[in-house]
Amino acid sequence: MKIKKVAPKKKSDVHVTQSMFFEFRDELKELLKVSFHDLKSEIQEVRSEIHAVKAEVQEVRSEIHGTKSEIHDLKSEIYGVKSELHRIGLLGEEQNARNILVLDGYEQIYQSQKDLASCMGHLEKEWLEYKSL
Repeated sequence: MKIKKVAPKKKSDVHVTQSMFFEFRDELKELLKVSFHDLKSEIQEVRSEIHAVKAEVQEVRSEIHGTKSEIHDLKSEIYGVKSELHRIGLLGEEQNARNILVLDGYEQIYQSQKDLASCMGHLEKEWLEYKSL
């Protein structure tokens, strides 16, 4: 058996009272308020998470700046070491130049002693010849 739906034509045909509508309205308002507060709470949680992520990003940036500073310090030390190596190389070249002068001086002294020994040998021969006369 099928029931026919008929639109009410009189107030008495309506099965819902005005107080029932007001209760339903009040219940919907409360549900909307709860949903609104839940949504606000979730938005606040998302904002907190965003703030935490921003803090972490700032911390990473700070670490990157610290690393850059350390890299600059290392570069500075490397340049200092390079400078010292160049200075040591220059000192080595200077010492080699001095060594050449000293060796030239020793060679002249050695040649002079050789010449003197040769001359002394010649004088000894002449002295022996003179003595034997």
